[in-house]
Amino acid sequence: MQRIEEDLHSLYIVSRTGFQSNFLYAPIDEAEFSAQYRHILPRVRPEMVLIAELRNQPIGFLFELPDLLQAGRGQAIDTVILKTVAVLPEHAGVGLGSLLMACGHEIAQTLGYTRVIHALMIEGNHSRKISHHYAHTIRRYTLFARALGR
Repeated sequence: MQRIEEDLHSLYIVSRTGFQSNFLYAPIDEAEFSAQYRHILPRVRPEMVLIAELRNQPIGFLFELPDLLQAGRGQAIDTVILKTVAVLPEHAGVGLGSLLMACGHEIAQTLGYTRVIHALMIEGNHSRKISHHYAHTIRRYTLFARALGR
């Protein structure tokens, strides 16, 4: 939490490049990106945000947070939401995403959580392929579209 601006910048750099070829990706500027994350920062446990660096440059990250909806239902929070795993394309395929996931799971377990939900992954996405080693599908979603007439 002492390096929030630098860490948000790192997340932005990796997200912008790491997700640019993903389905439904739409670029946003860094200020908008930071604003989206800044509002949830008070709920984030710093040890659950991992940034991989090579020569002091960000090349990947994992972002997970406690399932705050459990508290809203009056339950003890025992679940973590693995929201994002990203790796720069030039570092993909060497196991960095798998390492980040494994470390994220280990940290969650060390902190007393008993379950991790790998959230909103698209079929065929590399992160989903990695998640398959750690988790199973609990829910599926479908996107619908309709052309509107004039």
